Amino acid sequence: MELKFLGRGNAFNYKECNNSAFILEKDNLFLLDCGSLVFAKIMGLNLLDKVNNLYIFITHLHPDHAGSLGTLIDGFYFYMNKNKKPCLVCASEKQKNMLVNFLNITGTPMKHYDFADTNNLPFKSFNSVGFTQVKHQQGMLSYAIEFATNGGLIVFTGDTCDIHYIKKLFDGQKIDKLYVETVLKNISGLHMPFDILKDIIPKDRRKDCYIMHIGNQELIDTVKKEGFNVVEVVKGV
Repeated sequence: MELKFLGRGNAFNYKECNNSAFILEKDNLFLLDCGSLVFAKIMGLNLLDKVNNLYIFITHLHPDHAGSLGTLIDGFYFYMNKNKKPCLVCASEKQKNMLVNFLNITGTPMKHYDFADTNNLPFKSFNSVGFTQVKHQQGMLSYAIEFATNGGLIVFTGDTCDIHYIKKLFDGQKIDKLYVETVLKNISGLHMPFDILKDIIPKDRRKDCYIMHIGNQELIDTVKKEGFNVVEVVKGV
């Protein structure tokens, strides 16, 4: 299984769209993060035309990861004529409460969406899904999303500076693909420095690591030289 990407940019790289991935299985769409630019990208690709069930995973509430979440929920509920509510898939009760508060503030009431249990998702590509809380901005709840497949774990880190989490993934676990964000210059201290990431990932596993949340072309060129992959953005679905 591979994730498909609507965008791969960081918060300030608007040309690459906000970092967001999806899995499309028949009429079921699983969306990972919904930043400020993502709803427009979804509509531009007509991604919802054949979708009857929408499941949304949010790693954290920074605008480039959740900025158009309310618009997507309201758009699916009101204008898509699906007669179904989109479902939020939450890591914890705490995250669920935070999402409810966030959506209330932005004008999207609870009657416009539901919550889905991770144990009852209608998926075929993966066996189960889980979350691990990771370090990002102090005081902000942030999660990595982990899909268990027959080939091993597929991990979508979201945003994290959690070096210990990345190390642990390659310590005795079977990793199929790691989708990980990184930066060349970690000015804010919130993200994964590439000079540390390349020391953590064994050289023979770098082909299984896909860099996302990209700031500029320099990052792309640098990670490719070191044997890492870079996610590609879909042109159509």
